[in-house]
Amino acid sequence: MSDSKPAAWAPSLRAGSEDRLAAAAITGMRPPSAMQVICIDVTNRCDLRCSNCTRLLAQQPERWDMPPAHFRAALRSLAGYAGVIAMIGGNPCLHPDFAALCRIVVEEVPLARQRGLWSNNIFDHQALVRDSFGFFNLNPHDDARGLASLAGLRAQLPEARSYQGPSRHGPVLAAARDLQPDAAALWADIGRCDVNQQWSASIVENRGRLRAYFCEVAAAFDLARGTDHGLAVEAGWWRRPIDDFAAQIRHFCPGCGLSMRLPPRLDRDETDDYTPSNADLLERGRRRAAVRVAPGTAQESRPVTAYADGGGVERLVSVVIPCFNQAATLAEAVASARAQALAGHIAVEVIVVDDASDDATAAVAEALCARHPHQLRLLRRAVNGGAAAARNSGWRQAAGDWICFLDADDAYAPGFFEAALRVFAEQPGCAMVLCGVELLECPTPVHPAQLEETVFSLPSNMLLRRDAVALLGGFPEDAAFRGPSAGEDVAFKRAFLRHFQAMRLQEAFLRYRVRPGGCFERFLASTRVEAGRLVFTRTAEAPEALAAAQAAYTQAVDARVQGLQRALRPRPFDVWGGLSESADYDSLRTRLAALGGVAPLEGYAAYRCAAFGPGPGQLLVAASAPLGLKVWLEEGSRASGRGTAGPGELRLLALEALSPGGGWRRDLTAALPRLGAGALLLALGLTAAEEAELLSLLPGHSPHWPLCGRQGRIAVWQWSGA
Repeated sequence: MSDSKPAAWAPSLRAGSEDRLAAAAITGMRPPSAMQVICIDVTNRCDLRCSNCTRLLAQQPERWDMPPAHFRAALRSLAGYAGVIAMIGGNPCLHPDFAALCRIVVEEVPLARQRGLWSNNIFDHQALVRDSFGFFNLNPHDDARGLASLAGLRAQLPEARSYQGPSRHGPVLAAARDLQPDAAALWADIGRCDVNQQWSASIVENRGRLRAYFCEVAAAFDLARGTDHGLAVEAGWWRRPIDDFAAQIRHFCPGCGLSMRLPPRLDRDETDDYTPSNADLLERGRRRAAVRVAPGTAQESRPVTAYADGGGVERLVSVVIPCFNQAATLAEAVASARAQALAGHIAVEVIVVDDASDDATAAVAEALCARHPHQLRLLRRAVNGGAAAARNSGWRQAAGDWICFLDADDAYAPGFFEAALRVFAEQPGCAMVLCGVELLECPTPVHPAQLEETVFSLPSNMLLRRDAVALLGGFPEDAAFRGPSAGEDVAFKRAFLRHFQAMRLQEAFLRYRVRPGGCFERFLASTRVEAGRLVFTRTAEAPEALAAAQAAYTQAVDARVQGLQRALRPRPFDVWGGLSESADYDSLRTRLAALGGVAPLEGYAAYRCAAFGPGPGQLLVAASAPLGLKVWLEEGSRASGRGTAGPGELRLLALEALSPGGGWRRDLTAALPRLGAGALLLALGLTAAEEAELLSLLPGHSPHWPLCGRQGRIAVWQWSGA
């Protein structure tokens, strides 16, 4: 080709300003230790010929397979890594010793959730794959053979991530330096590249040696060109800082197109998009169609790989970071939260709440938001209100179905969200997942009993369902919690555990920094361990005020939750476990999310009452309520599967709003003869006067209709039958 370049190309950075731009971009990129996944490429064999393959399989001139002994060595080099270790190719299932590799990964990686398989076709290995791996990224690229091979596995493991439709791949071979002449823009794009921010580092077999790369695509360029810019694979290589990979970044990234977010191409086109810097690669390996990308091609807003069937829709986790005068540690906390993102699986939004800091916290947060505008938001409070108020401000603005609260001087280890969300998937009745705690910079020995107490008191080591947080009303903001003893996080956590099911991960995914004179040191000073048990030796400052505030908060939370529990009679169950015992809550919540003025749990309480009415008698509804709540009721009525009321059947009587001259009295009077003992009256959105008027018309009046409970707009009475 006339625009070919020598194979041994290298970016020729100008001295001075461009070097500084590159150094600044590299400083903000993720090292392997911060990534959710590290891949081990075990083969370049593949049964597909995808356009713009990120492994550059069409350009690799020779076929290779990683020997099992090398695979074991690669796994052992990752000892201590907490994320997913993904076996990938090519298609790893085509490796001639695939069964041996599966046996080795089970032997070397004890936790199933860390054993990942990336494949497009598992052939006849369904049982082997099922028993060997606990995390999956299965994308047959709409190939009929791959789809057929995955059908059985999906039936056995419905939680296994797989895709149904075609994919679109960004132009890997369209070198960024050929398309972006402005050095500042070029390195700004590289610094926020999707592959570095969401994908993984990689170990490959290169010239018979194991080599490590900060980026899986960088490794592919080396294999395609027959060069070697990898680092030695030795114990703990993945802990090396990003600066140790600077030479790789400077060499590979300007020659790759993925940081540019150019328009992608359908995988089945079997066509590669390129620019002159990579024209030499089109002459290597398998020849096929190629299209030259023109300068000025518009960039897109979506990531470099998109899935057509929606299978790649990510679960959104909202991370709320309250901060007051923590400019020094905020960036580390934000980076650890962002690193939890996993392309196609987990999306992360970070909400930084500056609680009227008087240092550079706001400036640091603004700079981070400017760098990651689609992932970070800054909320600034004009007046300092304390950590509880800051957390509450944050979660009320959150968009995710899952919430966590990370203090600005703490950080997450890779893999926390992936592990916690897997627990939620496996335990639908769970509303909280806790993790273990690793202490940083702790100057004194800590007894295991003391460390265990922190698991159930710290605010940063839990992932929560947002609806459950909303039901509790968030953290208590009473002034009594703002003293040295604090305690708002303990009160919230205990209230949550009192009413919701929690599960625990043993791994220490929270890295908790011990501050001199901080809460943890005060905790250590006020406790000792006797016969293996923790004993508190000091009382909190102003114990009476703190005890009163804790009691008031607990009482308020109990009233909210118990009111909902009673409203859900006569089929009692625990709040979250019952709501999620079948798929209807999540599906209804998603479908009715746009209804205004109705909290999801409140609407679902009405739905349950309509769908599962009492045995004898009927359910009467006086509906002076928002349209949204009526829709929940109508959904429940339809779900009941019962028609018009009869003895022992449900009757849903939708009454118009109570108003002078309204027909509701006539409708109610006509229904009263059909009531039976145990009938429920569910009133929605009524004033106290309207409730009194309604009760005055019932048989036996209010003495025989005790209030079962109240939650928001819902009040429930049950006829005693006297």
